[in-house]
Amino acid sequence: IKYIQFFGVGVIMMAIFTSTMFGGGIALIRDREAGIHEGYLVTPVKRTSIIAGIISSGTVRAFIAGFTIFVIDILITGIVIRSMEEFFLAILVIFIACIGVTSLVVSFASRFSAQQEYASVVAFLNLILFMTSGAFYPVIGMPDWLRWITVINPEYYGVDALRGIILRGQGLDVIGVDLIALMIFSGAMFILGIVTYRRTLE
Repeated sequence: IKYIQFFGVGVIMMAIFTSTMFGGGIALIRDREAGIHEGYLVTPVKRTSIIAGIISSGTVRAFIAGFTIFVIDILITGIVIRSMEEFFLAILVIFIACIGVTSLVVSFASRFSAQQEYASVVAFLNLILFMTSGAFYPVIGMPDWLRWITVINPEYYGVDALRGIILRGQGLDVIGVDLIALMIFSGAMFILGIVTYRRTLE
């Protein structure tokens, strides 16, 4: 496997995280700074609906970014999609990863009132997650003290699943564990986003 193909798959996850950082998290903080957040609070809309709307918006933006990089990877790196089944399976993995990562950054954003604070924390989080996701190099090459982070790193499961589909032609029987991990993470982060959202003014 050429390194540009190996790394190109990792860039898809980086694009997703970057898009959600601005499209999901900062959008929520901007609403709070602009006073739009106050409009949410005077309505009878449930907290679940508010968070679901914010996460849905961020997910769409992240999916567009991830899908765009996916197409660019195909055109530039010489990746060959062997069948429509592989194509749609890759799209499914990208979509699930978008939901999980967007829910994660929204849950962070709900606890911050300033864009600078949020951006610094999430940028640091992105560095840790991306560096330990296996995007740059195989996880097996990491030192033991660092490798354990991949177990709780959602980006690792997304990158591993996409590499299995795109570069190795693997199906659900192989990447099923990655998909289950991504769905569990997405569900947990969605719940966390609802729980951490505050219907109060500071």
